[in-house]
Amino acid sequence: MTDSIETQYIKGKRFFEAMAKAGRYPACSPGFISGLCAGGHRFATVQFCGREYCPDCGRDGSPIHQRRVNSFFNRSKDWAQLGYLVITIPQELRYLFLNPENLRDLRKRILRRLKERFKISQGLARWHWFGDCEPCGGAGCAICAGTGSGKNFNPHLNILFDGGFIADLDQFLKPIKKIMQSFFNMILWKEVYFLRQKIRSESNPDESLSMYDLVMQKIETIKTDDLVINYSYCSDPKNRMNKIKYVTRSTFRLWDDNIKKALNNFRNSVVWGWKKSEVQADETGHEKYCPICQQSGINKVISWTNLIRHSNNYKLSYHDITEKNGTVRRWTEFSQSVKIDYGGNDKSGTNNKSGIDGYRKRFPVNISALFL
Repeated sequence: MTDSIETQYIKGKRFFEAMAKAGRYPACSPGFISGLCAGGHRFATVQFCGREYCPDCGRDGSPIHQRRVNSFFNRSKDWAQLGYLVITIPQELRYLFLNPENLRDLRKRILRRLKERFKISQGLARWHWFGDCEPCGGAGCAICAGTGSGKNFNPHLNILFDGGFIADLDQFLKPIKKIMQSFFNMILWKEVYFLRQKIRSESNPDESLSMYDLVMQKIETIKTDDLVINYSYCSDPKNRMNKIKYVTRSTFRLWDDNIKKALNNFRNSVVWGWKKSEVQADETGHEKYCPICQQSGINKVISWTNLIRHSNNYKLSYHDITEKNGTVRRWTEFSQSVKIDYGGNDKSGTNNKSGIDGYRKRFPVNISALFL
């Protein structure tokens, strides 16, 4: 898993770096947001749709993926070790988890137990919707259209937290499995009540009766010993990074209209243990304070504009600048085309006496936030 995700992540990252260097943007990008601090430093961050099924945003190493990875790695860098729980939904119950309420409710119950009983104060929980393509093992092949994604809906909850070796793992997992069993029984009994009403109202309820018997069998067969939860941990920085890359990747890469509609507007990732303002800043990808001013020990707020759509009037072009000490910094040039009227006043509100019908204002813009 770790070698595969590291390789795919690097390939994806290089793909987008080449795209930026060529002055191109992903097809889903509506534009960019420009920022300015009181110290005169300008910034720009390209916006993306962020959808898992987007061919660009769903790729390993995409700007959205990089943002998730960098955000959570920086948060968890002070942890002694990284614990990793994977909670799998039984195959016969997966159809019930096309309901976002069930996804949300089960996650909430499990995280509450981790926080209250085991005193786990910080972590990340994220659903994966599909497994890897079996023929290629997630590397990408003709069967999965190069995405590495499996075709069958297979929801499993990934949880990263500050944890290491657990001496009695069975005892640790036992209360979590009890929560799962109780929750599965609850949603199955809801199905039973629904089917009972349906049977009473139908003139020919044979199909509903068969479904009723099947659901009752499922209730009888759900046992905690059969529920699958995997746990691992690591302390090596490289392995920790690869686990974070794996958990934060997109898995919904093969289009399925029914699943897309079912999961529409569902918040897939949740974190706990940090201030709300810190979480919101990470989700937007916008830095609150100017990083250049912070190097001098000064916190100056960056004022971000509204979305500026890609057009002929606003362009971002990429290039590298080598400083005197040999350091190569990535910068872009934010160019604004301005049309001049006959009175010599341009539409930006500044006065131009050149008499030229059009020109470009050019501002050096730090590209650090562009594809991170």
